[in-house]
Amino acid sequence: MPTQPALLTLLLTIAPLTIAEAQVPPTLPEHPGSTLSSGALEARLRDDLSALVEGEVVASDDLIAAIDRKTGGDKATRIAFGASRSADFRAVMAVMKRLNDAGFRNVALVTLP
Repeated sequence: MPTQPALLTLLLTIAPLTIAEAQVPPTLPEHPGSTLSSGALEARLRDDLSALVEGEVVASDDLIAAIDRKTGGDKATRIAFGASRSADFRAVMAVMKRLNDAGFRNVALVTLP
């Protein structure tokens, strides 16, 4: 059927043009503990798998407790979570799962400079 390749070509050509431009979340600032313009709580996973929460170094296992302290237990607080490029992907996803399991649903995964 000659129409199938033509339809596929047409779809692959037009579809990317119709997708709306996505809003890119802000990147985390260079200096730990500085405030994000969006007002989100800053948390990041470091190379050694320790974490920074608003500039405070905490063990990875204490990350959720530290975020709870900083947010006053408000699960609706926006969290900007980032990790260094050399951090293990599985560790990053494990932290994201722990945040979700703890009830934090407003988590943005952001890039680090």
